Amino acid sequence: MSEDDLQGIQTNLNGLSSNQKKITHVLQQSLTIINSTRLAIKENRQKIDEILSALVTLTQQLRNISTSLEKQVHKLDYFVNANLRVSRAVQEVQAMTSEVCSHVGGGSLMDINECCVSRKNVRKSRKDKLYRIKT
Repeated sequence: MSEDDLQGIQTNLNGLSSNQKKITHVLQQSLTIINSTRLAIKENRQKIDEILSALVTLTQQLRNISTSLEKQVHKLDYFVNANLRVSRAVQEVQAMTSEVCSHVGGGSLMDINECCVSRKNVRKSRKDKLYRIKT
């Protein structure tokens, strides 16, 4: 082998060494990017888990609120119906009073009570009507 041949081999080896250094550098950069990406994925996964946990908690809170609102609506419905029953009872008492007054011929309410109905019977009559109106 001649010196020119050795020089060519040496040049080729230097070129291969340079290419190997470039490849090593590119691989190191790729590994750095992969590690950064893995870290970001890990952080994102943790954040996603936190969000999912918060959504579970929020869902439960919304169910509790919904249940509470449903109970309040039922209570309000009961109150409105009770109020309606009382209003009807008052109207019936007013109608009965008006009817009694028209039959007595303009006498005072005290005269009507004393003449026609005792107070005890009026109370009993009111209670009976309220019981009948309740559902």
